[in-house]
Amino acid sequence: YYSSNMSASRSVDGRLALVTGGSSGIGRETCKVLAREGATVVVTCIDEAGAQETVTLLEGSNHTAMRYDVTQFDSGKELLKSIIQKYGRPPNILVNSAGITTAIGLLDETPETFQRVLDVNLKGTVFTIQAVCRELVAANMPGSMVNISSRTVGRPLKNISAYVASKAGVDGITKCFAKEMGPHGIR
Repeated sequence: YYSSNMSASRSVDGRLALVTGGSSGIGRETCKVLAREGATVVVTCIDEAGAQETVTLLEGSNHTAMRYDVTQFDSGKELLKSIIQKYGRPPNILVNSAGITTAIGLLDETPETFQRVLDVNLKGTVFTIQAVCRELVAANMPGSMVNISSRTVGRPLKNISAYVASKAGVDGITKCFAKEMGPHGIR
């Protein structure tokens, strides 16, 4: 749900937001809303050209596109290093929207396709939260983490078992991170 009448306490004006999977779909639309509400947006995707295209659609200035492979642990560290170098601070908003699915029945799912979905959807979420939260904690800054899950966790459909499993993991890890990071002002 989005309301254009955001309260001042929920304002993103002046904040720095990092959006994974920002080249299309939910990620791109999230970037547009954040920019319209006054945030500076770092749009990331494994396809930097797609991320750059999103930047051209955003209101305001000083947004940037960066290539980021959410499946690579060290890639998150490098991304945060680049963001801090450019903006002088870590992002205090993270939206994990990078995600993939396959339309493969459970009996036809291969270890490789199953693992790829888990790598992008679950490990990518964890790795990115870790990278951002480490920097926020070190800087003693509050922050907001938003992880995109799916209603299919509670209402599964056929032929997307890897996707449902990955998003159930995202739900669980989100609750764990909230408990661990809450004392640091990170929600």
